[in-house]
Amino acid sequence: MKPEGIASDSGGATGLAIIYVGQGGQNAIAIVSGSNMRMDASDVARARPALEKASVLLLQLEVPLAASLAAAKIVRANGGRVVLDPAPVPKDGLPKDVWRYADIATPNEVETAALIGWQPATLDEALKAARELRGQGLGTAIVKLGSKGLAYASAETEGAI
Repeated sequence: MKPEGIASDSGGATGLAIIYVGQGGQNAIAIVSGSNMRMDASDVARARPALEKASVLLLQLEVPLAASLAAAKIVRANGGRVVLDPAPVPKDGLPKDVWRYADIATPNEVETAALIGWQPATLDEALKAARELRGQGLGTAIVKLGSKGLAYASAETEGAI
């Protein structure tokens, strides 16, 4: 018997991500997509009861964006919050209206560069980047710089740690 909310896809392989961490602590991720990229509206519909009860939904971009946004709409319509870890950022970036479906985004410096056109290298730059993401319509931006820390900006507060 399968646990509730688990589906199997006999037509697709299991997705795989291999994470390499270099001597300097930077990671590189190789992704081989599988069934994860076959998610669609029917999968979201099947998960609707759980999504309607969710207080927080964490999304990333290893499933089709349309499925993620459909899930986000359900969670937000029921009072929940949506956190988007925009990884991996598509080569063409993200549509600007994506931010209206996310409450918080948590890009690293490379993902931030794909989203705003430049890569922060210091905490001051990360804070500037977080502000720039907010300027695109995002409520809260947390820009991660690995071992250097992170910067955050929201309507209520901003800073770096």
